[in-house]
Amino acid sequence: MSGKEILYVSYKDEPLEDGVSYAIYLAGALHEGLRVVLMNRDGAGWNSSSGDTGTAKVQSYISERCRKEGVKVTVHSGLLSTTSIVRNIISREKIDLVLLSPLVTHTRKVLNKLLKLSPRPVVTMAEASIQNKTVEGGKVS
Repeated sequence: MSGKEILYVSYKDEPLEDGVSYAIYLAGALHEGLRVVLMNRDGAGWNSSSGDTGTAKVQSYISERCRKEGVKVTVHSGLLSTTSIVRNIISREKIDLVLLSPLVTHTRKVLNKLLKLSPRPVVTMAEASIQNKTVEGGKVS
């Protein structure tokens, strides 16, 4: 591992499978660690014990997936706004690039703030437009 990390920013309640899978794949392919920031949609931290339980489950899921793939991971959740957390991590960590989940990408206000504050490349992810389709003979049916 090079000591560099990819920072993946996601909402804790969005479907994580596609975004997390890509972030883990990218970290593994680049031989880098993965640092994940999970936020509520309003940008605030978790205020209730049920939120803490949900957060713990998401953190456990990400940690287990990374362990299986051999990717070093750190998962953050906190009380600061998304952009404040990202700014703090970028300023003190060896972040190589910032990867935004599909829903964070879709939230224009957050996206624009992150694009302005990041001295590192920001990679956005689009939501898949084709769902539950099968591929046969190279064509989507």
